[in-house]
Amino acid sequence: MINSTLPSLSIPDPLRGSELGSFAHDTVVRRLPRIVRQTLEENDFPGRVVKSLQTLIAEIPNDPIRPLVDPEAPDEEAWQLYIQPHLGFNWLEVPWFFAEFYLYRRVLEATRYFQSKEQGYLRDPYVRQKQRGLESAKGAMEPLAAFVNKWVAAQDRTPKVLIHVLRIDLWGNKVDLSLWPAAEGDQAQLTLVEDDQEQIVLYDSRTVAEYLCSLKPGAARVDLLLDNAGFELVTDLCLTDYLLSTGLVHSVDLHPKACPVFVSDALMKDVEDALVFMERQSSQEIKSVVKRIRNDLQQKRLIIQNDSFWTFPLALWEMPENLRSDLGDSDLVISKGDAHYRRLLGDRHWLPTTPFADIMSYLSSPILALRACKSEVICGLEPGQAEALQEKDPGWMTNGQWGLIQFKR
Repeated sequence: MINSTLPSLSIPDPLRGSELGSFAHDTVVRRLPRIVRQTLEENDFPGRVVKSLQTLIAEIPNDPIRPLVDPEAPDEEAWQLYIQPHLGFNWLEVPWFFAEFYLYRRVLEATRYFQSKEQGYLRDPYVRQKQRGLESAKGAMEPLAAFVNKWVAAQDRTPKVLIHVLRIDLWGNKVDLSLWPAAEGDQAQLTLVEDDQEQIVLYDSRTVAEYLCSLKPGAARVDLLLDNAGFELVTDLCLTDYLLSTGLVHSVDLHPKACPVFVSDALMKDVEDALVFMERQSSQEIKSVVKRIRNDLQQKRLIIQNDSFWTFPLALWEMPENLRSDLGDSDLVISKGDAHYRRLLGDRHWLPTTPFADIMSYLSSPILALRACKSEVICGLEPGQAEALQEKDPGWMTNGQWGLIQFKR
């Protein structure tokens, strides 16, 4: 099932929660139990589901990893394979990337997400937070849509405008409900026009914009690996609309998650929910964007894929051959968000100065990473840059206030 094509470099050790003082350690010890507790608070689960989730909380971090018990689940066989090497180790000892994905998969096991005769069948346990996330985005939607409509009306596909659209889409990634639950405040009120370049630690925007603008108009394909629902998904849809409606590209393939993970990560249903929410707004600017997106869906210029790979605890170089072949046909793969960035790099301890292109040598297509930094994984920095950033802001790698636009052709 797994393709073994690897980066051209020697692969370092994975991040683990056992690394005291790390963000991974804090995530496993504090954030993961908090996420399960909040899921309990926001849902009216039956008693046995409540008990299962409470048991899950009690396991973290010192109990050993156990197999799944989810016989109707279409991914159970695959998950048992991924769990096997980690049996007998506790939540801190296993790779952090595995621990997080395993946590969300255990939540689905506990809520009976895949059990067709149960109350929780195909019910997203995080839907209330996603709904609040959309509500909090109302104020930012209209000015964003107005920008896009202006550029589409003018058929402005210059690098200058494309760079602006990419920056907006980058900062949409600040919204992450696993870090900042929607109830804790409005995370979507982003300034859409600002001098944000100082906060972007890797800024390949002009290079990728010139690359896209050099492609034959109306012939290219872009694949967008979706991250969060809510406002970030709205920014993704606006980027998609801009690319298609200006004729920069012929088609866009969206890649949501196949089942709920990371609280706010976008499912196929979340794409439809976002479009319906936007249609219900009174703003004609927003409605115009949705109308074009609906038309692109109907014309199959906008395609929504649904591959379970994105919910597995695997590096991107371990993708199955069918997905590798499919992405290989893309003129540009856009990776959104921190979890996808960690997947690109295998969630490993790369030196910050390791060239991005050397790690990404396993992917034949050009790749663009748009990411607000929320984990201690990064590459492609200049010598001394990480140290300077650490002195300026000790939390720069994890607080979501610093971003990157990183490109490999």
